[in-house]
Amino acid sequence: RRVGPDGRSIQDGQRFKHLRRSDFPVPAGHWYACMQKPFKLHPAFDAMLAAIQRADPEARLVLHDVDQADARAARRARLEAAGLDLGRVHFLAALPHHRLLALYDLADVVLDSYLAGGCTTTREALELGAVVVTLPAAYLGGRWSYAYLKHIGVEDTIASSAEDYVRLAVRFATDADARRDLRRRVRENVVRLFEQEAAVRSWERALLDLAPTADAATCAGARAEL
Repeated sequence: RRVGPDGRSIQDGQRFKHLRRSDFPVPAGHWYACMQKPFKLHPAFDAMLAAIQRADPEARLVLHDVDQADARAARRARLEAAGLDLGRVHFLAALPHHRLLALYDLADVVLDSYLAGGCTTTREALELGAVVVTLPAAYLGGRWSYAYLKHIGVEDTIASSAEDYVRLAVRFATDADARRDLRRRVRENVVRLFEQEAAVRSWERALLDLAPTADAATCAGARAEL
């Protein structure tokens, strides 16, 4: 887990629940947050972001900024070429962990990047009850969010196509009742992701299958360490 029982970030020890939207340099509107590192954002994802803006005039896209001026200029030119309104795209530098958690909590929707998606970041967002929209890709790096949502049994935001991804993102960003209900169900079920011995035993079986000649004493010692 990344959130302590006292409402602090386990990573930096700071509280975050007191933070409000006014603590972030993003104007009012529907907040779609994707704080994945920029190298994860494929041009195919640019088109999905542009489609979200077209479908929702109040969309505010919150993206991770880059440090280098030339890389920043190239990225913004690419986004503009994809049809994004950069006036409604808000770039944030890397945030302290407690502020990142606050952003996930305050956003209307957390967008999973495509083709490479989130892993730890998705678990963090789900732990807070955030609405995470994902489009599973073909390979492991783009399927973590899909797996987590399947595992907790809350599959409403698993898209079947780029168009469906846009539809789901806009629906939950603009429909407060649907968003509130989904956040409740995520919070009620996200515990399934944490402290589950079944996952440990599954890894144990897989590793033992890879080493079929391991003797009983070695296996017992390994099991005791788990």
